[in-house]
Amino acid sequence: SKDVQDGSLPSGNSVAAYDLLRLGKLTGNRTLTKMGQTTIEAASHIASVSPSSVTMMLVALDLDLGPAYSVVIAGKKDAADTKAMFRAMHRAYRPRTVTLFRSTDEAKPAITNVVPITTHQIEKNGRATAYVCNDRGCRDPTTSIATMLSYLNRKHTVTQ
Repeated sequence: SKDVQDGSLPSGNSVAAYDLLRLGKLTGNRTLTKMGQTTIEAASHIASVSPSSVTMMLVALDLDLGPAYSVVIAGKKDAADTKAMFRAMHRAYRPRTVTLFRSTDEAKPAITNVVPITTHQIEKNGRATAYVCNDRGCRDPTTSIATMLSYLNRKHTVTQ
């Protein structure tokens, strides 16, 4: 059997669980989410006895329990406003937030095939635009970094 305990580096199983859950949330693929949950369940016996030995697995569990957010930033790849939104998202550790880039440099970027919801997530008024969603729904798209961050700091996201 494979080791689920984290050492100085997270175990492969812990990272796999976290990544499967992130991919499941991004794509809406319940099979990926279930695979991540199953990996967490397999480590539950260790977590109940020695939680400090499965810290990354607990981060995955936290993501699964939520609330988890997805932020799609739609904009031009090299534009200053797109880069500024990403810098703002990366200033803080957000383990419950999955951030994705949706290029508006082309009409149908490859990401729209993997995450179909991004098909209609485009720039507003020629400016980089953030789409912040969770399991309860999505906030209004925003071109404001401050508004984007405020959506993430609220207890619940309101359905449109």
